[in-house]
Amino acid sequence: MTRITQILTDFKNKLLLSVSISVISVICVLCIFSIHSFSAASVWQKPGLIDAGTGDAFRTSLAFDHYGNAIVVFEQNTDGVYRIYANQFLSDKGGWQRPVIIDAGPRNAHISRVAFDHIGNAIAIFKQSDGNIYRIYANNFIRDKGWQKPVAIDGGSGDADGHQITFNADGNAAVVFEQKLKGIYRIFANQYRGKEGWQGAVAIDKGEGNGYFPYPAFDYHGNIYVIYYKEEGSGLEVYISRYDKEKKIWSEPFRLTDGQTIVKHEDWNKKRGHVNRGITGIYNPLFLPEIKKRIYAGSYTYNVKRFETPSKIDSRFRDAYTPSVVSDKSGQIFAFFVKWDGEHQRGYTAVYREDGWSKPEIIDAKGGDVEHIRAAINSAGEIALVFAQWVDTKVTSHQSPVTSLRIHARLYSPDSGWGEAKIIDAGEKDAYGPNVIYNGDNEIIVIWCQWEVETVKTYRNDYIKERNWGKAVRVEMEDETCGGCGLRIAASPDGMLIAIFELKVSVKERTKIYALEGR
Repeated sequence: MTRITQILTDFKNKLLLSVSISVISVICVLCIFSIHSFSAASVWQKPGLIDAGTGDAFRTSLAFDHYGNAIVVFEQNTDGVYRIYANQFLSDKGGWQRPVIIDAGPRNAHISRVAFDHIGNAIAIFKQSDGNIYRIYANNFIRDKGWQKPVAIDGGSGDADGHQITFNADGNAAVVFEQKLKGIYRIFANQYRGKEGWQGAVAIDKGEGNGYFPYPAFDYHGNIYVIYYKEEGSGLEVYISRYDKEKKIWSEPFRLTDGQTIVKHEDWNKKRGHVNRGITGIYNPLFLPEIKKRIYAGSYTYNVKRFETPSKIDSRFRDAYTPSVVSDKSGQIFAFFVKWDGEHQRGYTAVYREDGWSKPEIIDAKGGDVEHIRAAINSAGEIALVFAQWVDTKVTSHQSPVTSLRIHARLYSPDSGWGEAKIIDAGEKDAYGPNVIYNGDNEIIVIWCQWEVETVKTYRNDYIKERNWGKAVRVEMEDETCGGCGLRIAASPDGMLIAIFELKVSVKERTKIYALEGR
């Protein structure tokens, strides 16, 4: 019996959902597992290898269409070059198909994202070297024709990074990214309109400071909101740029934060060391140079002994600070972000209504530094917010507090507002990288990474209105040698779930991608 067969036999016998995360340890493989609503009654099918079989694979993204089909995109080492691959899950054609290269070739390509429109077409975006700079490319997937030819959609002025994509209900897409222009990282946006194609990249920020971590969202009227950070003076400020669909123009950027931060006493040298080691990347002006080095390192090599895989670096730096935006049917826009208050990095929210943006308010649990703030919204306008926050916990009355990173959840109802922040993780060790989705209107699923001894495992907690939050459970195999990061999750309209993570069964083997479906 092979190692893979043994692992999957254990899955069947214990009826466990394998939802893990990736790449944190030497023993990591990128796997995809899909089952209906994580049901313990699901019947597991024989797993299939769905990658290209060429080398290590990292950095995944997945999305469902309205028909129950899915696309996963990832980067995989092929003949010494990282290429972008896509694989389809087709519910009426036996599940996963053959992976295909969708990048522009022949040089390194990294960090792919994918999103569907309302009729089953999709767009994948990624960054790829043209020999001089990294550019942002897009490849259209047409439902009855497949993948088309990739095209560059950035401005071509310098290295580009930080790309994100979103669709609206009319089939229009918005892509945002950072790109160097005259030595400064500016925030750019390019719109895709179904019949007209790409409209061209335009800078949507102002000022001389670098811009970072843009995140886009459409409202229900077709307007676009982009939240991002800008370097100003000695600090980072949070801005919103808005595209007016009727006027067809980008408005002047609006600064959400006031720029008045009083620096309080901190052990700066200790925290700076943590940033250098990638443990607690505290995003404030004094540590910005260290974090920028990690985000824009460019080499994409990693040290296995220090757990510096590409997905690990993403999770501890870029992913940790990317903001989030959601909109409801009434036209309200909810923005969530982290911001240094002079002592701690706090979680904030601001809301856009007819009279403009509200003043940002703290939304976290009023503890230590906050990272990985993520939000999901359902059709009723209810919001599930998750974030990781450092918390001091006294084990006994005679011991000093133990500081650990905990996963918190906070729920919003249009009728009653925000509820209390609750810790929903498994306790014991540090947890980070939460992802949250609604599965229908009444169920919330949160998955995250949590340390166990010397490896990282994937945990999950579900919220059901009739029951509230359940107990955090580990949702991967009982093999203590496996660990990971790079967590992704998505739900189809009929309740089918796919979770993606990276995993490796032995040091000698490459990182592989498997798919396991349940019916």
